[in-house]
Amino acid sequence: MRILHVINSLDPSGAERHLVNLFAPLEALGVENHLVTYFPGNGFEEQVRRHVTRAELAVGRAKGFPATVRMAREVDVVHTQLTYADIVGRTAAAVAGTPSVTTIQTSAWAPENRHVLAIDPFRYHAYRMADAATSRFAAQFFAVSTKAARAFTDHLYVPHERMQVIANTVDLRAFDPAKGPPRDEARAALGIAPGEFAVVTLARLIQLKALPDAIRAVSLVAKERPVRFIIAGGGPEREALERLITELDAPVNLVGRRDAVSVLKGGDLFVLPSYMEGMPVSLIEAMAMGVPALCSNIPENTETGGDAAEYVPTRAPEALAAAMKRLIDDPARRDELSKLGRARALTYSADAVAERFLRGIEAALAARR
Repeated sequence: MRILHVINSLDPSGAERHLVNLFAPLEALGVENHLVTYFPGNGFEEQVRRHVTRAELAVGRAKGFPATVRMAREVDVVHTQLTYADIVGRTAAAVAGTPSVTTIQTSAWAPENRHVLAIDPFRYHAYRMADAATSRFAAQFFAVSTKAARAFTDHLYVPHERMQVIANTVDLRAFDPAKGPPRDEARAALGIAPGEFAVVTLARLIQLKALPDAIRAVSLVAKERPVRFIIAGGGPEREALERLITELDAPVNLVGRRDAVSVLKGGDLFVLPSYMEGMPVSLIEAMAMGVPALCSNIPENTETGGDAAEYVPTRAPEALAAAMKRLIDDPARRDELSKLGRARALTYSADAVAERFLRGIEAALAARR
């Protein structure tokens, strides 16, 4: 089978890592991967080079639609991810006469999530209407979480029979506690001093990740415990976060985009305080590396982490600080979370998810015929 994967870019984030994690196991299952992206960014050059037969990257808005139509005519199915790519990719597939499927990575269309999106009302409703209109072109949807699935079945009226929940993935060969640099070396590279308790996160610097809440929590913890917060990732909120760090004199290092394994290798606790997720790949990666996790109690996080993480309410820096202090003082609980997390991460193996994904596509195409 030849699959054209369509996504906004390969700028490293959860949806992008999930897609790239599928390339090798899909290839092993006999799939020929093709790829088109619309915007700059490629943090996965090696994986693309090794496991993608044909790729056209960062083609731009003007050339994106015709390029997708052209490539769609050369494959058996088009697979889209993320709203812009979903709208363009599904429409291009319909024009090319090629069936399409969509992986849903967000619960943005759920009404309770409207207030956390940094987008003006006109664009929000325009994207939502376009997403709803083009969703009828897709033969099958694969939602990465139950919350993401319900956002489409309940609010965009995608039929339940065209919806299947298939989790995001982690490459367990890469995210192995035995991999990466020695722990002391990883900590030194991140600016963690000896004796400091290292709280780490992997996140885009955007509003819905709620990083200001985590910075405020760490500033409270730092009054009583030697702690250092490492934020690995890039994004438009960097300057605002830098101002907050300076204002609070918080022990926080914004280290930019870093190798995720090295960041997690240096951490004592992974924190994810987000307001909204699709399904948090970074949490799966932390669990795979055996780093105990503390997350906001949104459904996407609790579904992913289960009993292998601890949870606090959103928009509650004081509660987050209290949970951090409790875990700092309880190494036995951290060790328990580490073991539970590593066992839970096995259920998100890229090999198993890729096989479910491919079988889902085959069933959808058979039903369509």
